[in-house]
Amino acid sequence: MQFTVAICDDNPADIQHLLSSLQKYEKRHNYSYTFETCTFTSPAELLASHTKHFDLYFLDILMSDMTGIELAKVIRASKHSPFDNSCIIFLTSSREHALPAFSVHAMGYLIKPLSFHVFCDTLDDLMRWIISHKNLTEQYYSFRTATSLYNTPIRGILYVEIMGHTPFYHLSDTIVRGSELRISFSKSVQRLLDTGFFLFPHRSYVVNAMHVTSLSVSELLLDDGSRIPIAKSRFAQTKSQYMDFLMEDIPNV
Repeated sequence: MQFTVAICDDNPADIQHLLSSLQKYEKRHNYSYTFETCTFTSPAELLASHTKHFDLYFLDILMSDMTGIELAKVIRASKHSPFDNSCIIFLTSSREHALPAFSVHAMGYLIKPLSFHVFCDTLDDLMRWIISHKNLTEQYYSFRTATSLYNTPIRGILYVEIMGHTPFYHLSDTIVRGSELRISFSKSVQRLLDTGFFLFPHRSYVVNAMHVTSLSVSELLLDDGSRIPIAKSRFAQTKSQYMDFLMEDIPNV
């Protein structure tokens, strides 16, 4: 399996050390994982290549013109969703930035100088996460319309809304009207809730947590601009489920 990797660090020696570690990691795993790398000595260089997709980013936190965390925010903002399978790992000589790293859904935090043992443990966890996350998010969900059976990727579902007895599936590129329900809305979407990706903030809505960009006491904001109400009685549960989703979505590295 091949991964594209961006390395951004203003210290050329640290870049070379990381490249060497990646090469050793490939050999250690008999090249079952390989890495196509691009290196950048400044955030401006990396951002200039914004049209290229990278599976994995290694970002130095302390750089002169922009911090790695600021750079990560720009990277995340340019994606359709913060959960797009792109992994960000921070490199730094200090642990003081560990907490801010989670605000941009960082999936790793390595202290310089790199320990190859720690580096391997981190990448092993990430490889397992990428493979399992890819398998989960590429699952499909089927539902009935008035005339047929509609099949769509789970990742592409933003939210489901019930109006009367009819569910409307809001997808990334369209809205599909489902067939009239003969069971309760909660029962009809149980398969979505069982995936662990969906929240139930209101009796009329089920929301894909992968598309949530912020949560307030009264609503969820989605990455397409949609605002989904949160019932007062469901706020605590919705917040807890969303925090669980965030923590589960970040591997333990």
